[in-house]
Amino acid sequence: MKNIIACVLLGLSGSALAMDSTAFTCSSEDSEYWQSEADILQLAHNMGYLVEYLEVTPGNCYSGSVADESGAITELFFDPVSGAIMHTNYVNQ
Repeated sequence: MKNIIACVLLGLSGSALAMDSTAFTCSSEDSEYWQSEADILQLAHNMGYLVEYLEVTPGNCYSGSVADESGAITELFFDPVSGAIMHTNYVNQ
């Protein structure tokens, strides 16, 4: 199942996940106070998500394309300090 989800995620183009990531800001804290990418990946994993990628947006969010156990694909935007989900962009449910 994870291989299928990974293949589906790899097949998505960047335009399918398009969202103006500059439309909002997740944090104004200096990056020295941010959690590491590994911590955010672990947090997402603990929530039951398979993460395809994780990147930092211009609005200081960790943004990741994820799939849940049902295969629904979502783009999540995490606050880099608290790890809270600040925005969800539903791509494929």
